[in-house]
Amino acid sequence: MKSIELFNIDMKIIFSVFLSLCALHINAQNAEIKPINYFAKLIWQNDLDFKEVLPAVKGNYAHLYGSILDVTTGAKLSSEGNVGVFSDQYIVYSTDLKLHALSLEVNGDSIENTRKRAYYIGENKIHSVKDSIWVDIVDDYLIEGINLKTNAKLWQTKSDSRIFNCPIINGDRVLVVNESTLMILNKRNGNPVSRYSIGGKVLSGMKISDDCVYMVVKDIGLVAFDLMKNEVIWTYPLGRYASKKNRIAYDDRYVYVTDNSLFALDKESGVLKWTIDETDNGYIEKTELTVIKDFLLFYLYEEGDQFLTVADKKSGSIIYQGLNSALIGKDSEVNDYETNENRMMMHFSSEVVNGDIIIGVLDDKIYGFKLMK
Repeated sequence: MKSIELFNIDMKIIFSVFLSLCALHINAQNAEIKPINYFAKLIWQNDLDFKEVLPAVKGNYAHLYGSILDVTTGAKLSSEGNVGVFSDQYIVYSTDLKLHALSLEVNGDSIENTRKRAYYIGENKIHSVKDSIWVDIVDDYLIEGINLKTNAKLWQTKSDSRIFNCPIINGDRVLVVNESTLMILNKRNGNPVSRYSIGGKVLSGMKISDDCVYMVVKDIGLVAFDLMKNEVIWTYPLGRYASKKNRIAYDDRYVYVTDNSLFALDKESGVLKWTIDETDNGYIEKTELTVIKDFLLFYLYEEGDQFLTVADKKSGSIIYQGLNSALIGKDSEVNDYETNENRMMMHFSSEVVNGDIIIGVLDDKIYGFKLMK
């Protein structure tokens, strides 16, 4: 028994040394973090048509719904004279309470439908679509197919429990989750194709990549559901999760998710590659998570302030960090930590224009940044 006890003590010592080395490694990394303006610099700014809403991006242009913007210069163009840069037929913006849709055809009409919803999880962005059929949730239980050209109701399908998520249109399939079930509908007629229990209430928006749907489920964690196998292929436990923002992102090989920490998981197996852990002094804020080239952008909350943070998506190492005002400026009379720009979180588009220009939105402004790396 004594030998076992000595072994356990030795293992505890080894484990403590290991943790100390890890802590030293983290401190060394933090010492090398560069200011956020080493990552990107502001080249233009303009006004948004809808507050805090990302535009639809196509080529070098961004559609803000009421206007089109040249992303290389930041100049707004006439929507009427430049719709040709968007080959899509419809511009759509869906909010908690309204559906806005604009036809880009000559003399095309716009529609604005009010819905009865109090809470809705989905991307806060403008969409450009070719198909005139749009699928929406018109109240907490009712799924509806709409003709964007005529505003006619094509079909309605009722859920047996409340729906919190924006549906995902994937070809002729529509993916909808209610409180515990993933439903797949035919986009043309609303008929159910299949339905699967996912074991709990969905807390996040859905992300789909390579016929796999990723979502956070209460008391389970991140769930990967394979649409070809019609089954959950892996799960990964998470801590407390609550947010209407997009806290799941992916690239060709990995899926990234945040609770108060940030995890990089293999898309096929769910095996953890790396993590940025919550500490006593800091945690990942309820933030949009964006993949841009080889980087992940998010906000880290430390000692009462939220810092825009850029990490290497291959290793999880934090490379750049700083307040919003370091990128977009501030009122010179206001303290850095009190200015409104630093109290809010910027939402970035994952698209990179012209090889080195990215866009971010904050409040009623849109910003263009030139990548320095």
